[in-house]
Amino acid sequence: MRVVDAMNNSDAVAIAAGRKVLEAEIANPSLSVMIVRGETTAISHFVDRASARCDPFPWRQGVWVRKEFILPAGKLIEWFGGHDDACAVVLDLRDRPAQWLAADAELFDIETAWSLAEGQQ
Repeated sequence: MRVVDAMNNSDAVAIAAGRKVLEAEIANPSLSVMIVRGETTAISHFVDRASARCDPFPWRQGVWVRKEFILPAGKLIEWFGGHDDACAVVLDLRDRPAQWLAADAELFDIETAWSLAEGQQ
């Protein structure tokens, strides 16, 4: 699981670096990508569970975006619009939002979301 963070919304260098990491992971045609947003304790625990379902698999990559202002303009709505309770979205292999997960998702739910997103064409 990659982690991108910035101190505040005026930390242009960290924001640009975070966006570059996010872009690179999404642009990789061999990866399905999970984007996790937020930095609460519940999300930290979710990240631990999500890492267990992506780290062992070379075709999966998780990116934890701790501050939403790091997300490129419009991506918050594109990826999470209509899923306000979701802390994570799994993009399919064509980089489209496919599955959403809440912070209380269990390992089985996370694995199912990955598998369904990877199977979507």
